[in-house]
Amino acid sequence: LYMNARKIRVYYGHKLTKASEEFLERMRKNKAFLKETFPHFEFLEFLGIAQGTIADVYKQDITVNIATCDLFIAYVDEESTGVGIELGAALYQYHKPILLLASKDQTISRLVLGIVAHHPEQVLFFRVNELAHIQATVMHAIEKFKLSDVVQNRYVTSCDTG
Repeated sequence: LYMNARKIRVYYGHKLTKASEEFLERMRKNKAFLKETFPHFEFLEFLGIAQGTIADVYKQDITVNIATCDLFIAYVDEESTGVGIELGAALYQYHKPILLLASKDQTISRLVLGIVAHHPEQVLFFRVNELAHIQATVMHAIEKFKLSDVVQNRYVTSCDTG
């Protein structure tokens, strides 16, 4: 029995529909950096705006990605109805730990920030401008939400059940 019995499942969500190419490129770079920095993470993938039916998108994003992730990282720089729905599902339906990230110069919805005020045990919020800041906030989330313990406990439970 060892700590890294399985990878920590991370879902990295952000605006897609009507997002600028500049924003999407920044999100791709952030995610690539996280994949390289945290090889013990399994990144769950969304279908995006071109693949699958609308029912497929909902199923993948909510009933697969949100339901099975150990940490939901939501980049909330730009308004997104989809990310809002994912936040609601992560918070109330699946009770997942959430790390909200935003650039230092962006105005963030007061409702989104209210999630942090009402659920500080489940939600962290950080403003980040550099990849090193993102790395530090993810490391803080791993510690706060005891994600290594979650992975180990799930592994022990799966061994106990069969």
